[in-house]
Amino acid sequence: MAKYRELYNGEMFDDLPKTILTFSTTNCGRFAYMLGQRTYIELVNHRDLMMVTEWTIFEYDIRSGKSNTFALDVGGLDVLEIVDFYMLNECRSGVLILYDAQQRVIIQHLLNFDRATKATSCAFTRNTRFNGVASIRVGLGASHLGVIVVTGHLPEQEGFALVGMLMAADPSKSDRFPTVILDNEIGAMESKLKAIDEDLYVWPKSIPMVTKKGIYFPVCERFGEKLFFKNDLLSSIEFQGKTLVPNVLETTALQDWDWLHSIDHANMLVQKDNCTWLSFIQPQPMNHLTTLLQYVSDFGCVTLLRYVGGFTLWFSRFDAGYSALLFTRFYIWLVGPQIFPDFSPPPSFEAYVLDLKSLKWAQVDYETDRKQLKNDAQVLIDVNAKGHATIFEHHMRNRMLRFGYFSNPFRPQSLHDLALAEVEKIKPELRHNVEEMNRHSSGYGSLALMNRSGLADAHVAQ
Repeated sequence: MAKYRELYNGEMFDDLPKTILTFSTTNCGRFAYMLGQRTYIELVNHRDLMMVTEWTIFEYDIRSGKSNTFALDVGGLDVLEIVDFYMLNECRSGVLILYDAQQRVIIQHLLNFDRATKATSCAFTRNTRFNGVASIRVGLGASHLGVIVVTGHLPEQEGFALVGMLMAADPSKSDRFPTVILDNEIGAMESKLKAIDEDLYVWPKSIPMVTKKGIYFPVCERFGEKLFFKNDLLSSIEFQGKTLVPNVLETTALQDWDWLHSIDHANMLVQKDNCTWLSFIQPQPMNHLTTLLQYVSDFGCVTLLRYVGGFTLWFSRFDAGYSALLFTRFYIWLVGPQIFPDFSPPPSFEAYVLDLKSLKWAQVDYETDRKQLKNDAQVLIDVNAKGHATIFEHHMRNRMLRFGYFSNPFRPQSLHDLALAEVEKIKPELRHNVEEMNRHSSGYGSLALMNRSGLADAHVAQ
């Protein structure tokens, strides 16, 4: 059973990006990285105020609680599609993946982190031709082994087929890990699915899972006009020597699993080595009372906007828009920032873990603020090489953050971790004191420090 440990629950950091596009952790799980845009006000010429927006990478040390912000000096971020970001070496270098839709090129930037200047520098850039133009996804499950998988869909005029390739995680090592095109194998894999049932599909827009034994894709089934996650099947391309063999595998699903999960409600799928974490933000059904309230409120708002709002707009020619301004303020006070009130119950957060070695599923219980989840909260997950997951909960409206750590439910905890967890219940400040002592004695990011926490042994927004 997965054990949860809360690492931080408090106010939002001032230097956190306002818009978070990628979330990833190091292979040891200690450091979390968020790429996005940060907006701040700057004084120009000692008299003028200017709002500045810049691209940054935010680094958070999960154990010590310290953070750093690195300037991202890479061209084309406002024009090209930002696909993903992942770390190669512990806190020293990472790779930013962009996609140029016009040229059909995957761009890998190898970034070095300069902690003295708090900036990144591009050490190497690699452009790789890729025919996919839509739903570009990157599987990082074997990035610590040197390879990643990129998938996407062809244009509609070319059939909208799923294509992919296996390529080097480090763009400077493409000679050691040459690119392998997977288009034929993916087509054969989809044909095997259709042979089982015509309503089975490879999950569109899903992130591929890759291990040293093969590449795996989640499966969905069509019911009517919607696609629902199929939890007892897994399509795969298995590595058998130098041969790639398409296959369809059966998984052991949970007995009490509500398998009717629409893929539209999926939150994140992240994977590292043999452990995959899949989460859903599941809407809850409305009862008779809430349905009636929703209908009455929608009808009332439409009537109010159509007649009262329309009259104030017409009357604006006589009072210079004063009545329309008063009506707008009244409507915002009455309904809120949205056009219509929402009486639907808050959604639930559901997380599941798949062990790719035994092909078994497990459910993870995580309590989140469902009201915030309904508004604008983000729940981001990444997993390290041991299958332990870091959960980042981000509430924009009330500016709150929450960091948590889940152990791998398929991996027994070490006696050290079990003993330390029990002692922490009695004396919570113990972990911080031990980490500070270990950090000063062993050095920043040392192997001894990583092994002490049980998060080591050489993880994404995905």
